[in-house]
Amino acid sequence: MTDLFLHCSLGSLGELGESLDQQLDAVASARFDGVESWIGPDTNPEQLALATKQRNLRLGGAGHLPVEAEPEPLFAAAAKAGALYLELQVDGYWQPDPWILRRTTDLMTLGQKYHLPFFLETHRGRYTQDMRRTLWLLEQLPALQLCGDFSHYASSCELVAPWPPAWKNPLYQIARRCSMIHARMNSGQRVQDPLPTIKPAQQKEFLDAWAEAFHAAAANHQKSFTATTELLPPDYQIVADSERIGNL
Repeated sequence: MTDLFLHCSLGSLGELGESLDQQLDAVASARFDGVESWIGPDTNPEQLALATKQRNLRLGGAGHLPVEAEPEPLFAAAAKAGALYLELQVDGYWQPDPWILRRTTDLMTLGQKYHLPFFLETHRGRYTQDMRRTLWLLEQLPALQLCGDFSHYASSCELVAPWPPAWKNPLYQIARRCSMIHARMNSGQRVQDPLPTIKPAQQKEFLDAWAEAFHAAAANHQKSFTATTELLPPDYQIVADSERIGNL
């Protein structure tokens, strides 16, 4: 039996200016099973471990890995914080295939070293942004597992329901290699839209893709499956994009 757990991203709550204690209290009071916390150079693993344990919250780790960055400190911090996994957005989509294969293999090896499941996130601007290359990587590394954020694929293609089989079938292949998902939806252009604004048919496409991932994990006898939500402010991306344009 595969247990399903619902986490809340602390990174999304941080945008609202709340302290760690306030964030965790809000997550616990909302009866989430756990949190997903950004792991980086400024992470205090001891504080994070104590704060989540006091509230009986599960802890997942997340991070961003630039091309020039050494990954081991992220694994060490996540393991010290007691994280149940570490999922990473990894830069380098412009790098050749051998580099990407070597980088991913090194990350999987670090996961084994720290006894910390590693999940490679599907994300725009990273080397999983192309479904074809992601499928190639999965074929090269049969043990590689993913964190599926399918909203990036949908927005990059400006895709609306019904999703065509030529696009949907490879997405489902990727979904079947996911050990967790980021529960984000969109109407085909932004990475994440408020749920009430997304038409039911588009919602169903995302829900079906997530279900495909969960059922595959259950068929593979995976003990747990995590869905992480992003509780973003309503002006998410709109404000960011206007500021960026204003600075051009």
